[in-house]
Amino acid sequence: MLTVEHARFVREQIALQSISVASRLAHRDIYAVPGDHLTGREKLRLIRRALASFDNTDDWMREPHQCEVHELLAKAAVAPIYGKTFNAEYQNILEENGWEGPLKAETAVGMPRRFGKTTAIAMFAAAMAMIMSGPADKPFIIAIFSPGQRQSSTLLRMIKAFCALIADQLGLPPPNAFKNTREHYWLRHENGSVCHVNSFPCSIQISSRAAVAVAVAVAVAVACPLPLPLRSYL
Repeated sequence: MLTVEHARFVREQIALQSISVASRLAHRDIYAVPGDHLTGREKLRLIRRALASFDNTDDWMREPHQCEVHELLAKAAVAPIYGKTFNAEYQNILEENGWEGPLKAETAVGMPRRFGKTTAIAMFAAAMAMIMSGPADKPFIIAIFSPGQRQSSTLLRMIKAFCALIADQLGLPPPNAFKNTREHYWLRHENGSVCHVNSFPCSIQISSRAAVAVAVAVAVAVACPLPLPLRSYL
């Protein structure tokens, strides 16, 4: 479990790691144009940087346990983040992030009520949506399932707001939604690449009132060929 001091240390390290990536991106669009794709390492650092941007706000600074959830989700989503280079870079990914293998594409997190589950998932989904994308005919797809329509709609509203917040914090172009409904939030980035965020209600039987948070709420790139299948539960 992350302590407050450890969470602060993690935030500082993420900020330092982001400097080199930010300097490389200073003279080009953060959404790499075709033929100039960001590496998996750059994408992962930018996702962490997007998450760290919440800590610069008064209203949405993350709690230590939310930072821990985000790291678990990043670990589960690392295969689609790296894409085709995942297998070749597998050992480097473990060493650079201090993770123990094997890397699995699922994770389950138990959290009690009022511990910020919805907020943590919305933050991570928004960070993924702002950094990850694919061509129009093969978009990067994020699928999130909630116990009911109310939770599902609330979660998607938070994702929309957080995408705008991340764009403002990182100096990115504002989110450009070409489909914006109660269940869909589809973004088109400046270079034409696309990310689909889908939030659906579903019937899940959970014996405990503690929520089973996610295997990733995020990064279910089902439309893209992945080294590993990525399944999400919320």
